Amino acid sequence: MLSPERRTRGDLIVAALIAVGVLVLVGAVWFTGDARGSTSVLADTPLVAPPSAAAAPDAVATRWEVPADADFPPVVADGAIVVADDAHTITGRDPETGQVAWTYRRDRELCAVAGQWTSVVAFYRDDRGCGQVVRLDGQTGRVTATRSSEMDGQITVTGDGTHLVVMGPTRVEVLRSDLVRTLEYGRVPTPAESGRQPRDGCTFLSGRSLDKRLALLERCPGEEFLRLTVTEPSPDDSTEPKDIVSAERTELPIDSTDARVIALDGSRTAVAVAASGDQPSRLYVYDDGAVPASGMQPLPRITSVEDDVVDAGTVRSWWSGDATAALPDGGTTVSWMREDTLGPGVAMAGSLLVPVPGGITVTDPSTGTDSRVIPVDRAGWTGPVASAVVGRMVIEQRGDVVVGLG
Repeated sequence: MLSPERRTRGDLIVAALIAVGVLVLVGAVWFTGDARGSTSVLADTPLVAPPSAAAAPDAVATRWEVPADADFPPVVADGAIVVADDAHTITGRDPETGQVAWTYRRDRELCAVAGQWTSVVAFYRDDRGCGQVVRLDGQTGRVTATRSSEMDGQITVTGDGTHLVVMGPTRVEVLRSDLVRTLEYGRVPTPAESGRQPRDGCTFLSGRSLDKRLALLERCPGEEFLRLTVTEPSPDDSTEPKDIVSAERTELPIDSTDARVIALDGSRTAVAVAASGDQPSRLYVYDDGAVPASGMQPLPRITSVEDDVVDAGTVRSWWSGDATAALPDGGTTVSWMREDTLGPGVAMAGSLLVPVPGGITVTDPSTGTDSRVIPVDRAGWTGPVASAVVGRMVIEQRGDVVVGLG
């Protein structure tokens, strides 16, 4: 029979040193890591997504009102309406009451908030740009994924249900639902990898994705016109973009400032351009592989072009900054356009609810015909209105206030 092992004094000292080393390592990771600067308060009871409304309302009244950061429109995430309270904090709120269900706060500055994959994805700034990313469950506020990477200090974020496109002036990243990067495009942090990029030094003006295509509008050194590139959002190697087509567009001079990609459809890409001088507002539609525009559609005069596009049932609704347009079936042709609107609108019960001065139009998304106007008293607010729908509630952001209408 073997004798039991005996621990010597030396063994105990070694074990103690190992334990102390582990504690020091854990402490160092906590002190320097992202978790130290995070405060998360989960929902006591998970929020439940309410049933969809059977019809648009005939009338609405203000049910609740909360202050918010004007730079971040509210997003819907699986039953929650998610609001940026300030430049560091987002809250998941009950859409019926406006009450806070969960809170997430960082000691870093918030760059962007997006609703995607029944979650909310928040981007925070560090010394490498806006590359601190966290995905939160909409019902509970629980962190489900994080990532950290190099990014520009100013970004826009758009999603297509599958991909999340993060675009800065010099760099683009595409993320999948677990926040793993499927593509990096433009400036790369590792000089050895820069040779894998098709062009160096370009500035990104606008971008949008759909399924297996990502369209980017670029301003590149030494070129006379803006370049439209269509590339794969998820190539075999995320560090090696695989362009489908890329060419300068002679309709778009290099100094164009108000041109935006607003839609993709199959093999086509739609680029809207605001009026400038004696040039009218117009929409160009490009086919993959075709250098010239395959079609040009005149638009009512618009003075700016925003990236504000929302999926609204059977149409994609786009707000130019002073007019709302409908692109049927998510296509690249504008079927109707209404001037003097306050935002792109949102879908409810088969209708498109469009914010206008004094109310909300209940509009047929196919024809642009109004069935009625819901009166809304916005207490003197005449600026842009970001809208959302959760169940029977219509949510509006008016500057630094978010309001629940029901």
